[in-house]
Amino acid sequence: HVLRAVSDWPLRSFLFTGSCSEYGPSSKEVPIQEDHPLRPTSVYGAAKAAAELYGDALAVQLKVPFVTLRLFNVFGPGEGPHRLLPSILHGLEQNRSIALTGGEQKRDLLYVDDVADALVAAATSDRLQPSTAYNVCSGTPVRIRKVGETAAALLNKPTSLLEWGKLPYRGDESMWVVGDPERFRQATSWQPKLTVEAGIQRMITALRERRDREHQHAL
Repeated sequence: HVLRAVSDWPLRSFLFTGSCSEYGPSSKEVPIQEDHPLRPTSVYGAAKAAAELYGDALAVQLKVPFVTLRLFNVFGPGEGPHRLLPSILHGLEQNRSIALTGGEQKRDLLYVDDVADALVAAATSDRLQPSTAYNVCSGTPVRIRKVGETAAALLNKPTSLLEWGKLPYRGDESMWVVGDPERFRQATSWQPKLTVEAGIQRMITALRERRDREHQHAL
């Protein structure tokens, strides 16, 4: 519906936000490039891949310059409480044990502010090619176990609260999801500014500010 609504507009590009979940599993620990097979192992990834393929095909018919940005592992304030970092931070602040998988997965994490900057960079670039996908990622692998330990250190909580290995890995779990950002960097000159540690610290600050506001409203 959106593609048809804008089909007569003089667009530089129509940006579709895809996902790293569209890619199939990687047998080697090498950065995933955009030509990696789209063989998602989750229903979410399949839905994203289907939307991208359908959208691009329709855009060609409508002569809309359709560009896909495949976002990698976005984190930050506003995430659902069931997601990894919010659940870890909430549990640690309550001094509660947190059941986790083995934590050996390696991910390519991006703080939400960097992703917003990437979207702006893409929207203002005249070098993005239609019917082309671009990885929005850092290219830097981070082990999930390290993410949890960093959160504990920033909150000054014991890492013993993180019960690694208590949960099994999901059946569709990919142990390596790290992207190659070079194509997008060449087209926009964008690169992330915040480290994972700095992003987690911002999440902690935002969570505490929200809790303080809720406490004030309750008074």
